[in-house]
Amino acid sequence: MKIIVFKVVHLLLKIYWFLCRPRTYGVKAIIRKDGKILLIKNSYDRLLYLPGGGVRKSETAEKAIRREIMEETGVMISKCHLIGKYTSTREYKKDFISLFYVDAFKAGERSKSMEIDTAVFYTVDKLPDNVSQATLRRINANPQKIEKGEW
Repeated sequence: MKIIVFKVVHLLLKIYWFLCRPRTYGVKAIIRKDGKILLIKNSYDRLLYLPGGGVRKSETAEKAIRREIMEETGVMISKCHLIGKYTSTREYKKDFISLFYVDAFKAGERSKSMEIDTAVFYTVDKLPDNVSQATLRRINANPQKIEKGEW
């Protein structure tokens, strides 16, 4: 029942975004460990994405990424840096996204969430077929440049 509610709410949001074309601000993170990358799957979508979410009013992008990653995955970020910004118009809104590279983190317990189905580390060279195209572009960027903030 909760999944149906989430899907209906997401559909209503997409209709609103289509009609109003709002500007939104978001954050995403590249979190690597032992040749693997952390990806999440939302309950209302079939695709896998980099973890992240929205930036709240009066919240910095760095505070937002720390909060979102903790909420979605249980990972506590010790050190991260901004590696780039991009714009997405995928869902009819103009979403300005700050992309971070996580240099150091500590894995913790992921809290139960209606929004997030899974948060799993996947081997970079053996990713599942349902990774979003935008996520693949971010993952396949030159890792040495990404780690140095040159994305």
